[in-house]
Amino acid sequence: MEIVKLTGKNEDEVVAKAVAVLKKGGVIMYPTDTCYGFAVDIFNEPAFRKLYSLKEMPYSKPVSIMVSSEEEAKKYGTFFKLADDIADEFWPGPLTLVLKRKSSLPNFLNIGGDTVGIRVVDFPFVGNLVKAYGLPLTTTSANITGKKETYSVADFKKQFKNRNSLPDLVIDAGKLKGTKTSTVAAITADAVQIIREGKVAKKLREFVKKRK
Repeated sequence: MEIVKLTGKNEDEVVAKAVAVLKKGGVIMYPTDTCYGFAVDIFNEPAFRKLYSLKEMPYSKPVSIMVSSEEEAKKYGTFFKLADDIADEFWPGPLTLVLKRKSSLPNFLNIGGDTVGIRVVDFPFVGNLVKAYGLPLTTTSANITGKKETYSVADFKKQFKNRNSLPDLVIDAGKLKGTKTSTVAAITADAVQIIREGKVAKKLREFVKKRK
């Protein structure tokens, strides 16, 4: 496991390093606008399985993907007018939209499910990383399943102490603000169901109510 510090001067270098690790099927830990997350290439099945092993997560539990823009999101999820309006209002930001998945996604991603969670993260480094990689990456919190989210590398080290399975690259942006995790909402043509309360849940409810 390699740890690199992210500063205002070395972002391009860190992005290049992260892209190289991802292309080799590695797992990276990266900062977001909420907590730290784990990312792998969603089209690389061995990397995907390594991620599940790292988090000690059952394959029945789905993971969301992150993309660089709403335009890219439409390659992988089905957008109705309601989803368009919500994405325009809340992306980039801490909101994951659960949409009907398209056949462009690999079969091993969320096996048996007909939906996919998609997010555009409001963190400049992440936006640059996803653009540089050119494909969606997983966006799942950097913690063991059932344990607390991590907001610093120190949190991560404490939780993953004495474990053989670790990410290949850890991008250290310091201690994050410790905000709530992203809101997760399932979107159909005419309805919104909030699956997980999060940072923008209240604002999302208000937005949907005003829209009617």
